[in-house]
Amino acid sequence: MTDFSKSDIVDSILCVVYAALAFVGAFVYIKYHVHQPIARYLPFYFLVFYELGVAVRAVFFALLMWAATSVKIPSGVLFTLNSCPSFLFFTGYMILLYHWSDVYQDSTRRSLLLPMASASFVRVAAIAANVIMYAVAAALYAADLNLMGLSAEQPRNAFFTTIYLFIAVLYIVCTIVFFVYGYQIFRRQYHLAPERPEAQKLLLKRIGMLSAVCVAIFCTRAIVILIQTLTSIGLLENRWWYVDIIWYPAMEIVPLCLMLAVMVKETP
Repeated sequence: MTDFSKSDIVDSILCVVYAALAFVGAFVYIKYHVHQPIARYLPFYFLVFYELGVAVRAVFFALLMWAATSVKIPSGVLFTLNSCPSFLFFTGYMILLYHWSDVYQDSTRRSLLLPMASASFVRVAAIAANVIMYAVAAALYAADLNLMGLSAEQPRNAFFTTIYLFIAVLYIVCTIVFFVYGYQIFRRQYHLAPERPEAQKLLLKRIGMLSAVCVAIFCTRAIVILIQTLTSIGLLENRWWYVDIIWYPAMEIVPLCLMLAVMVKETP
């Protein structure tokens, strides 16, 4: 079996897995959360970005399989589809974190995120930060497309490097926020209001454990992206099937599945 055929098999498996995750996310929402009002229900917005991210990732791997044939897919298109889900998942993680801070506050009667700021201020600041993030990302993608066009082979350039550095910085921020959040829960979980139900206390413990796992995953992701950006190794350029079969499940599929599992456990 050649390396090409192994890469094609791995791309096929990952395409199917990400497509399955899209169906699982829709099932979780319909079965457990569809009765909640959409306007202020944060898990719905998490699932929107979750669905967009896994759908784009599934399309990316489908195009990789297509590109393995005689069809030439512009490398700029593949690069955009490969890097774009990182922004979508980042937004989803932050939305779910904000939601969990509300759950924590309801259970402990203490604020967790920015206790000196009002909830409306935090919400507006978070929305503004994400709008800026997507504006910067769109500008970088547009500049990259303007520079390189739709050539089948696209070498690294300043915009390619900047986008990956931008993603690394985002996940460093994600690591710090989840670390602070997890530490706060670990430190305060013994101060829960005694009349709170055991199920709610158990949910907070699960969220705290998930935060610890996410810290390790996000930190690893940021470090590897920095290595990808600052060296010529090309770890994340889909050159080696054995890197892909480890990277995507460990860095994306595992945390997404864990978050979906917690969403099921916190069914209203």
